[in-house]
This record gives sequence, structure tokens and C-alpha cells, in this order.
Amino acid sequence: MVKKQKKIILLLILFLWAFIAFGRTIFNVSKLITEERKWVFLTDEEKREKQFGEKHQFFRFVQKNTYSNSNILFFTSDGMAYYLARYYLYPTTVIWGERQFVEWKNDINRNYDYVIYYPYLKTMLPEKITVNNTHYTMLNKFFYNNILKGIVYKKWIL
Repeated sequence: MVKKQKKIILLLILFLWAFIAFGRTIFNVSKLITEERKWVFLTDEEKREKQFGEKHQFFRFVQKNTYSNSNILFFTSDGMAYYLARYYLYPTTVIWGERQFVEWKNDINRNYDYVIYYPYLKTMLPEKITVNNTHYTMLNKFFYNNILKGIVYKKWIL
């Protein structure tokens, strides 16, 4: 009698487990139809545009305005922007400017080809800047919705 009850309980548990698994599968398939339908037919570029918005456009702008395999000093207060820069601009070396100067002060042993600011929060817009005794001149400005969001400076070679 006890063995029969154990078998019935085990069968009920297995049936409940199978029922829940089937229900979850149906729910996930329904999400494909309702929620993910708008993402399925997008290209990778369109998906990144939807996901990262302004940042995606800024890093495509930087790609067009810099050479590959260069060294970039990137000044940003946005940690996500820094890691996206490393992803988007690879194989270019991107160094987070604020952290670089905090950890190593002015003892930076790297020769930077570009200095990038994003988002640009200052009110002045200098044509030429000096970072760690190296001179840079403004290469291009990035506008998003007619608002200045980023600047690319290139090393100034005399």
C-alpha cells in the first residue's frame, strides 16, 4: 500500500513537472511572436542602434574620423561608454583618461594619436588642447539632436 502511494506521488510530481515545462515552453514561444518580433528582422547595425542609441552613433563617428590601430585617450564620465569604445574601436587601443591620470599621474608611457571627449560637458570649445605635454588640435565635433556631444582631437605634429 505504501509503495503504491509513493508511485502515485512520484507520477503526480513527474506529471506536474512535465506540465510546467510544457507551459513555460509555450510562454517562451509566445514571447517570440509578441515581444521579439520587432528585433528578429533587424540587422546587427540596427540592433546596436536601438540598444545603444547615441553612443552607437558616436563610436561609428569616431571610427570614421580615426585610423585603426591608433592609440586613443578617452575622457568620459560614463563607464559604459568606455567599454563600448573598446568594443567598437578594436583593434585601436583605448585608454580611459580619468583613470589613467588618477592611477599614474603624468607618468604615462604611451604616445596617443587622438584625444576624445564624450559626453562633452564643458562650456568652452578650444581648437587646441595640451594633454600630458602633447599638443592636439580639434579634428571633428559630434552632434546628436543638434547638441554637441563629443569631440575628437588629433595629435598636432609641428
